[in-house]
Amino acid sequence: MSFRIAQIPTEPVDVPPEVAALAGARQLTPVWKNELGGVTWSAGDIHIKWSPRTADVDLTIEASRLAWFQLHVPNIPCPIIIEQGSNDRAQWLVTETIPARTAVAATADQIPAAVDAIATGLRRLHDSVPASECPFSWSTDDRRQRALTRLDRGDVDPLRLHPQHHHLSPADMVATLSELPDPHPLGDPVLCHGDACAPNTLIDASGHFAGLVDLGALGVGQRWADIAVAAWSLEWNFGEGWTDRFLDRYGI
Repeated sequence: MSFRIAQIPTEPVDVPPEVAALAGARQLTPVWKNELGGVTWSAGDIHIKWSPRTADVDLTIEASRLAWFQLHVPNIPCPIIIEQGSNDRAQWLVTETIPARTAVAATADQIPAAVDAIATGLRRLHDSVPASECPFSWSTDDRRQRALTRLDRGDVDPLRLHPQHHHLSPADMVATLSELPDPHPLGDPVLCHGDACAPNTLIDASGHFAGLVDLGALGVGQRWADIAVAAWSLEWNFGEGWTDRFLDRYGI
């Protein structure tokens, strides 16, 4: 339920000792940072995803999904795991570098192609394998229960939600969650990304779809949840007016 602000770093970022050791003599460039202190680093032929223990992120979950994805969805590039590790202060995931860039790095004249790439990649994912083959869940019921459990523990700060939702009290959140539609009329479940925002699509030098990253929430769910996140994020990253193009290219 939390809204994590993440972006390409514009200021220097301190290099954690774990990252320095993993990089060796390679030159490090921070390429993505979230508000919880997690940073993804480019180091030539590898990328290092580093997250402090204080963040509510478990990179072992992402690693398990990446491993499954590599075996079962070979037609969509994703980070290939080289090493995974942790200590008492941080955890990390080292993957092979994909020769591509995040879609949100597109310049103004490249945005139309980037929107097309996001839609193309998401549709390819949803059509990739029968949902019955995936052992992970991203269902409405499972996500609702996780959210209710966090609310019951008092783990949800309204100010950590998207700004559009800052006005919601915990009671409002519970009421909203109880009103979620029955997923069954929405069509058959598919393999979902789980965080299909624009930054998690990679594009090549020509602006075409080149892969997916941040698959820590990968699982079986309703395609419309992925579509909603992707369409909503277009406004955050590219401004208004791209939804119709995205939906048309997806095939709606």
